[in-house]
Amino acid sequence: MARFLSSTGSCISGTLQRLPLGDSMTIGVSDANGLSVVPDDPSIAGLIDLGADSTNNRWFKLTARRVAGVRIEARRADDLTVQDFFELSVLRETPQHARAEGALDRGPDYPSDPSYIDRLRSARYDLRTSKLTVEHCDGSWIELDPARIQRDMNRPGVGSMTLEAHARSAVDGKIYPRWFDRISAPNIAAIASEIARAVRESESLLRSGQEILRLVPVTGPVPGGREIAWTKAAPTARETAESLAARLRSAGQRVVVNIGGTGEVPNAINVNPHLVAPDAWIPSLVRVHAERLGELFPPDSIDTIVSYRLPPNTLNWAVVLQGAHKVMKPGAPITLRFQGTGNDARAILLSFQHLRFRHVKNLSGSELEAIK
Repeated sequence: MARFLSSTGSCISGTLQRLPLGDSMTIGVSDANGLSVVPDDPSIAGLIDLGADSTNNRWFKLTARRVAGVRIEARRADDLTVQDFFELSVLRETPQHARAEGALDRGPDYPSDPSYIDRLRSARYDLRTSKLTVEHCDGSWIELDPARIQRDMNRPGVGSMTLEAHARSAVDGKIYPRWFDRISAPNIAAIASEIARAVRESESLLRSGQEILRLVPVTGPVPGGREIAWTKAAPTARETAESLAARLRSAGQRVVVNIGGTGEVPNAINVNPHLVAPDAWIPSLVRVHAERLGELFPPDSIDTIVSYRLPPNTLNWAVVLQGAHKVMKPGAPITLRFQGTGNDARAILLSFQHLRFRHVKNLSGSELEAIK
């Protein structure tokens, strides 16, 4: 039985395909013996016979010639009875990138499952680099181009996905949705709109340490029901910490972490649960207890750890220093200063010894130093 095929071998019989004016696509017909393949109006689309393969599939190059709709038919050569067909819509606008960039050639099976593009679980947007990555429901991540999505989002004339649901830019390698609108890809559209709003607020977000914008879906559709709503999620402590560290590195500065800090050390990342005077503003704040230090940063990434005026007997030093040892670079110093004396020095010295810190100093029990 004859059927039309896409270039990847997926069945496109009876479907509606879209092609920008002047562009071409490869199509095939299975069981093509005794059949002729023709458009019902050759002025709209032209076909070039590319020959048959070893499985008796015959391949053609289909080129869009005129803006209109046309039906591509496989007919019996003897009586011209139509055995199979698909519809082709030739688009008036040809995106500037369409000729230079082809359909994504790897990853999920976009051609046979074009709605995959919009089945999303979460998204991450970097306000400094404009990098957008989206997580699909199967756990895979891809990078999209938010500027291009925003620009093309309201382009008229596209009501559903085409076979080329994603394309990879020949210029920068980014992947972006191709030929879609708010109806066919409501989640992508909503994410792009939320990012556009965030960009307008980027200065205040960056000042608060939110370089990474995490987007999650809101339960249920927005009024009108045509677009799924997405919203900014509060950044995790690790996202905030890594974002602040990345900012320091990009500025050529050392990454200094101040345990319990309130801003005493210029440009330091202050790890502080902020339970005392919670309304007071603390710069570069990661609002967690110091016992979570090892969760916040990649291993061997911190240049210095300090603390000033720590209240005695408030931290579990075995846990704190285990985390500190994990994230400190080899040779990085740590200096711990207390406001008063307590039982901390003994616990700290034992942990220094257990973790094999070097050059340990104990200055009257209220100031301790070591090097990883």
